[in-house]
Amino acid sequence: MWVHSGLAISNRIVVCETDDQFDILRLEGTAGNNFAISTDEIIDALKQIDDALGIEIVGAMWGGLEFLLNKKPTHKQYEKLERKIIGICPDVLSDFQGFRNGRVAIAWD
Repeated sequence: MWVHSGLAISNRIVVCETDDQFDILRLEGTAGNNFAISTDEIIDALKQIDDALGIEIVGAMWGGLEFLLNKKPTHKQYEKLERKIIGICPDVLSDFQGFRNGRVAIAWD
């Protein structure tokens, strides 16, 4: 079960063979529900974060996703990460504590 912000939001598991971790976002159609952002735009932003810090997507659905940071960001990288995430999901402002622990959850309500 994928747990986002302490609430169980999905009990479905999708298993597929792929070399691209972003395929799960394509498969789920992850997009900005109440915010005009497409799956491809989300993937582009996440690829930039992946290039800088490395990420591992651990959960995805049509209106949200969660990933782990592979490297702890420096102060400057943290500020850049914060701006990047707010750019794709402005509502995330209240949940930056998890970022410092290397776990990032994003949900579009």
